[in-house]
Order: sequence, then structure tokens, then C-alpha cells
Amino acid sequence: MAAGPLPMPDTAAELAATSVKATLPLFLTVPAGQQQQQQQQQQQQQQQQQQQQQQQQQQQQQQQQQQQQQQQQQQQQQQQHRRAAEEGMSAG
Repeated sequence: MAAGPLPMPDTAAELAATSVKATLPLFLTVPAGQQQQQQQQQQQQQQQQQQQQQQQQQQQQQQQQQQQQQQQQQQQQQQQHRRAAEEGMSAG
């Protein structure tokens, strides 16, 4: 008699466990999938922003290089004027 009722709680527990296992993944995987997609989109947006920042930095570097070139040209012109003035003084 004691052996008869024992399988009932086991099967009930197994049924409960399997039903929980069956329902939980459905609830978990769907939102998890959506979250992953959202995270990927956010990462892509961040990467795009980083690329834009890098492009801006490159533009700034190019501008700095142009400024340096302009400064060098100005210095060369000043040196030429000084030489011309010195030559004019020595000739006079």
C-alpha cells in the first residue's frame, strides 16, 4: 500500500518541473533576444559615433598641419626679408 501513492508525488513534481522548464525558456528567450538586438544596435550607434569622432580628430589634425605649414611659410618670408635688408645695408 505504501508503494502505491509514492509515484504520484514524483510524477507531479516531474510534471511541474517539465512544465516550468517548458514555459520559462519561452519567456526568457524572447525578451533576451530583443535585448541582445537592442544592445547590438546601441553598440553599432556607439561605433558610428566613435568613427565620427575619429574623423573629426583627423580633420583637426589636418587643420593643425595646415597652420604649421602657413607658419613655416611666414617664417621663410621673414628670413628672406631680413637677408634682403642685410644685403641692402651692407651694399649701402
